[in-house]
Amino acid sequence: MIIIKDRPKNAKGKWVRIFTDKKILGKLSEEWKTTSMIAKQLECGSRIVRVRLNVLHEQGKVKRMVVGKAYLWAVEDSESGK
Repeated sequence: MIIIKDRPKNAKGKWVRIFTDKKILGKLSEEWKTTSMIAKQLECGSRIVRVRLNVLHEQGKVKRMVVGKAYLWAVEDSESGK
């Protein structure tokens, strides 16, 4: 587990999001990757990545495929052209 001691806060004292959508999308391509693979690239836990990827999936930015107990993720075709 990675513990971030110096995680930044905004002016209101709330935690600033370190793993932005742009950063997560930057780790995806048209090739399918597991949640664990993406988390390892970002050096964070799988849970936070899975939650964020589910939101991106609901927004139509990533596609998802379930294989057994694993979730596979890839960027939507329209996102790869950006």
